[in-house]
Amino acid sequence: MELPMSILHRAKLLPVLTIAFLGACATTDPDLAERLLPGTKLTFEGAQRYTPDQLQKLIQEEIRRYAKRPRQTVLDDAAFRIESQYRFRGYAQIRVSVASTPEEIRFRISEGPLVQLGRVHFRGNNSIRKKELKRLVPKGFLGAAPPFSPRLVSHLQAKIRVLYSSRGYLDLKIKKPILRHDEEDQAMSVTFLITEGPQYNLVALTGLPSSPKEIATLTRFIGKPYARGTREAIDALLVDHYRDHGHPFVTVTSKRTLNKEEATVSLSFEMDKGVAARTGELKLQENLRTSRSYIRRRIDIALGDEFRTSKLFAGEQRLRETGLFRSVEIYPASKTDENGIVPLHVRLEENDPGEIAFRAGYGTVERLHMGLDFGYRNLFGGGEVAQLSGDIGQKTSRGTTEFAMPFFLGTNLHPAVSGFLEEREYPSFEATRYGGIFSMGYPLLDRVTATAGIEYAVIQPHDIDITTTPDVPGTKFTSLSVSASWEGRNSVAVPSRGFFLRGKMEWAPKQLGSETRFMNLRGHGGYFLPLPWNFVLATSLQAGLIRPIQDAEEVDIALRYFAGGTNSIRGFDYDSVGAPEGGELFLSLQTELRFPIWAGFHGALFHDRGGIWGKYKDLNWNDTRWSIGGGLRYYTAAGPIAADVAWNADRKEGEDSVTFHFSIGFPF
Repeated sequence: MELPMSILHRAKLLPVLTIAFLGACATTDPDLAERLLPGTKLTFEGAQRYTPDQLQKLIQEEIRRYAKRPRQTVLDDAAFRIESQYRFRGYAQIRVSVASTPEEIRFRISEGPLVQLGRVHFRGNNSIRKKELKRLVPKGFLGAAPPFSPRLVSHLQAKIRVLYSSRGYLDLKIKKPILRHDEEDQAMSVTFLITEGPQYNLVALTGLPSSPKEIATLTRFIGKPYARGTREAIDALLVDHYRDHGHPFVTVTSKRTLNKEEATVSLSFEMDKGVAARTGELKLQENLRTSRSYIRRRIDIALGDEFRTSKLFAGEQRLRETGLFRSVEIYPASKTDENGIVPLHVRLEENDPGEIAFRAGYGTVERLHMGLDFGYRNLFGGGEVAQLSGDIGQKTSRGTTEFAMPFFLGTNLHPAVSGFLEEREYPSFEATRYGGIFSMGYPLLDRVTATAGIEYAVIQPHDIDITTTPDVPGTKFTSLSVSASWEGRNSVAVPSRGFFLRGKMEWAPKQLGSETRFMNLRGHGGYFLPLPWNFVLATSLQAGLIRPIQDAEEVDIALRYFAGGTNSIRGFDYDSVGAPEGGELFLSLQTELRFPIWAGFHGALFHDRGGIWGKYKDLNWNDTRWSIGGGLRYYTAAGPIAADVAWNADRKEGEDSVTFHFSIGFPF
C-alpha cells in the first residue's frame, strides 16, 4: 500500500492533554563574545574553511572561561581547539596563534592545503593478508579518500589491534606510522609497521566440573587461538549455566597463565555455586496502572519452581511485548530464606497511556494526505487499547474506531472489535462503505500469526460513469474470514534477506444474510536475496481471486480487484490496468534489484508484470501488462522515502509512456 510522507506528533495524556511541538533548539550563542566581552572585538584572520560564527561557536566554552578570568592559557586552549577541528577535517598543516589586547582578541589562522588520505601500506603482516587489512580503511563520499587526520590514523591503528587480538596475536606491536606527504596531489600516505609476534593458543582449562554436559563441552575452546575476551566469555558461560540451573548467587574466579616460549594460554577456574534456590513471591511496586494479576500472568513464573534466569528473561520479554512498559527488570532478592526460596523483584516503568498523532504528507496516489489518531492504551489495566482514527486523501477517506485486547487475560489471544466508514474513488465510480469487524488473533509460532474474524459491511456505489460501467445498486454482506501471516524478514522496514507470506480466505454466504455472495482468496509473498556488494534481489508475487457463490451471478463492483500503481505495476496509474469495472482475478509479479549509492541513498532497477481478468476462467498470461524502470530511495528509521520512474514498454492509446511514483515505504 502506498503511503504519503508523514509528520508524526505525539502528545501525552497524564493526567490532562499536553501538546508539545517538536522543534530545533539552539545550543550555541553566536552573540556570546559580544555579551561577555563588551568592547573587545573577536577576530579570526585567515579563516576560509569556517566562518567567524562557526569558529566562535566552537570555542564558546573558552570564551566563558576567559570572561570570568582573563588568562593567555585559556586563549591558547581555544587556539588548540581550532587546530584540532581543522586537523580532523584534513588540514594537517594548520597553525593557529592568538594575541590579545583590551580592544581585540585576534586568532591568526594559517590553514594550509586540504590533505586527503593517500595510499595505506602495511609492512610485516604475515598471517593476515593486506587485502583484509585494507578493508579497515574508511572510504569517503562515493568511494573517494577521506580527509587525513592524526585521529584517523589512531583509529586505524586501533582497528588493526582489534583484528589481530581476535586471532590470538597478544604480543602485537605497531611502530609509529610513517607519513609521506605528496604535495602535488595533497595526499598523505601512511605506512603501518607491524610486528605480529606469535599466535597464542588455548591449551588447558582446569577447575571445570566434569558434568553436566554443557560445562564439559567448554573444552571446545581448547586448541583454538586465544583471543582477548575468551576468558571473560567462558566466565559468563559458567555463570549463566549455573544461574539457569537453580544457583542465582554463583561466583566464578578465573586466572590466565601465559607461556611466552610456547605461545600457549592456560585458564584455571574456581567456582562457588552458592545455595540452591527456588522462586518465591513476585514483589511488584506500587502505583501501577496495569493490573497486578495481568503482570503476573504475563511473567508466568510459578512459586516454588527451580530458579532459572532464562525464565526471568522470558517473563521480561513477555512484558515488553505488551508495549505498556518503557523499561522492565526482573531480578532476585539478595538472599534466600531458610527454605531456599528467593523472592523476585519486578521493576517497571510504564509508558504514557494516551497518544495523539497527526499525519500530513504527499504521495502520487492520494496527493495531499492528512490523518489524525487518538488512542488510549491500558484502559482497564489489562493492556486494552481504544483508538479513533481519521484519514483524508484525494482518492480515499476513512474513519475507524477500535477496541482491542492485545493480550487477553495475560495470554497471547488478541480479540478486537472495530467500526469503519470509508469513501473511496475507483476508476469509473465512487463507493461509500461502512460496517464493523470482530476478529481474534493468535501467534501460532514465533513469527506465524493466525486470525479469524467476522465482518458486516454495507456498500453504496455512486457517481457511476455509465458510459463504461453499468449502474449497480448498493449491497451488504456478512463474511467469515481466516487469515495467516509468516514474517521471515530480517527487518520489516528495510529488509535485506528472508521472506514473508500472507494469505486470507473470506466467505460470504446467503445463510449469513449476505445480499452479494462470494468467496474471496488472496495472498502475497515476497523473498529477499542478499548479493555481493550489499545488493539485494527482491521479488513479490500477489494474487487475488473473488467469485460469486450459491445463486449469485456476479460479484459487486466495489469488491472486485484493480491493478496499477506503486504496489502492483508501476508503469501505470493507480487502478488503471484492465477494465474500469475491475475483475475477479488479479496477478502481479514485481522484481527489484536494490543497491547502495552513498550513505542512506540507494537505487533500484525493477520489472513489474501483472493483470486483471473479468472472470477467473479468462486467465491468460499473454494478456498481462508490464513495465520497467528505476528509482531512488533514502533509507530512514521508519522506512525508505521512495521515488520511482517506470516506462510502459507496450503503451496503448490513452496511456502514458512514463509514470512517476512517490511514496514512503518499499513497494513490497
